[in-house]
Amino acid sequence: MFFTLGKPASVQELIRFKSSDLELKSREKILIIDDQPFQRHEALQANGFRITKIDDINSVEQVEPYSIIGCDIEGVGKSFGSDYQGAHVISEIRKAYPDKYLIAFTGASHNALYSEMLKAADLRTTKGVDLNSWIQYLEKALNTVGDPRERWFRMRSFLLTGGYDTFTVLQLEQAYIKSIKNKDAAPLKSERLLKSLPDGLAPLIVKFTATAVVEVIKALH
Repeated sequence: MFFTLGKPASVQELIRFKSSDLELKSREKILIIDDQPFQRHEALQANGFRITKIDDINSVEQVEPYSIIGCDIEGVGKSFGSDYQGAHVISEIRKAYPDKYLIAFTGASHNALYSEMLKAADLRTTKGVDLNSWIQYLEKALNTVGDPRERWFRMRSFLLTGGYDTFTVLQLEQAYIKSIKNKDAAPLKSERLLKSLPDGLAPLIVKFTATAVVEVIKALH
């Protein structure tokens, strides 16, 4: 059993660990998944964004090094075998990496199941929007994933929506706060904590720790 004694720490304590806009631009990696050319690629790179463009992915794990993923909903996701193509890819990424910022490229209306899958995206837009709009989109995404508070809020919302009880979420929240404040992921890696989690949750937390948490801690050193 894992007990939390005394007054729990507040996530708001982590505000002092938020990176500057310049640091976020130079650090956070952005992935574009699109089988067609991405017209804003070079211009966004010239504006300081770290963007990698690929035609498709064969597994969800390919997006692990990236905090922000833009994905076309047509012509990608062939290896996944779904008729819903990129919408399915976005949905699967969200399940595996709840804290990542997802942008769906779509300009057409779709059926109800498409629309349900696309709810997993943080933003829906067309690839052809002007450069200033793209800069604003990516700056907002950077400020979301680059703020330790926001990163946890996204995970917490995912856990609560998924039906995990508030005590389990509180356990994880306290371990997360301690990890960031101590600049050491050990509290979230604790075998005692992981063994106390409901079935299926530990692998998700291990993945979250290895990507989001370790990334934040590296930026603090």
